[in-house]
Amino acid sequence: PGDMDGHDLAVWCQAHHPYTAIVLTTGYSAKAAGSTAWLLRKPFGIEKLLSTLDQAASSRPAAEAVA
Repeated sequence: PGDMDGHDLAVWCQAHHPYTAIVLTTGYSAKAAGSTAWLLRKPFGIEKLLSTLDQAASSRPAAEAVA
């Protein structure tokens, strides 16, 4: 509810928690530009989801990775 959508939340998270890996899933691309989040376009299969989550998680700096 409110004015914040998923893209806005991703931008906020990147500003306040820069070492957090973010994956956006969308059927639209209007607001995807300008974000450093991983973008997963719908429709996608489980293999693509797992691959994208793995890539996003492994892209975080090791010092900030959660054990």
